[in-house]
Amino acid sequence: MIYYFNGFKYYNKMKLKTYKVSPIRRLAATIYDLFLLCGIWFTVGSIAVWINGGIIEAKWVGPSLVFISTWAFYCYFWIHGNKTLGMAIWKIEIYSFDGKNPSIKQATIRFLSNLVIVMLGAVVGAVVGAVVGAVVGAVVGAVVGAVGIPLLQIYFSAEGRSISDNLSNTGLRLI
Repeated sequence: MIYYFNGFKYYNKMKLKTYKVSPIRRLAATIYDLFLLCGIWFTVGSIAVWINGGIIEAKWVGPSLVFISTWAFYCYFWIHGNKTLGMAIWKIEIYSFDGKNPSIKQATIRFLSNLVIVMLGAVVGAVVGAVVGAVVGAVVGAVVGAVGIPLLQIYFSAEGRSISDNLSNTGLRLI
C-alpha cells in the first residue's frame, strides 16, 4: 500500500502478504516430516517383527508397511487439520480448491503424484549424474533430481502450483 503524507510517498510492506509457499519452506517442512516418519516406520516395523516372533520372511512386508504407514500419516493429517506437524511449524496448510477440507481421494492423489514425481526425478538425476561422472555423480544427481525437479515446476506455474496441486485440486498456502 502507498500512503501520502506531506507530499511524500510511504510504502507499507507489512500489508503486502503473499500466500504462495516457497520451495524452501516446502522442503523444510518435508524434512521435518521425514524425521517424524522415521519414528513411525521404526514403531510399525517393531510391532510387525514382534507379532511375527522376531522374523519376517517375506521381503515385501517391509516396503509395504513403509508405504502404507507413510500414506496413512499424510492422509490423516491432510484431512484432519489440513497440515502435518512439519507444515504447522513452517506455517503451511493444504486446502482444496473447492473451499472444503481435502478429501481422502484428493489426499491419495496428491500423495501418489508426489511419490511418482520424486521417483522420476531421482531416476533422471541418477542417469544424468552417471553420464557426467561416476558413482558419486549418480548419487548426487539422484538427490538433486529427487529434490530439485518437483520444486522447479513451481516456478513455471503462474499461480505457483506444482503438478500434484493441479492433479489433486489442492494447494499449499501460508497461514
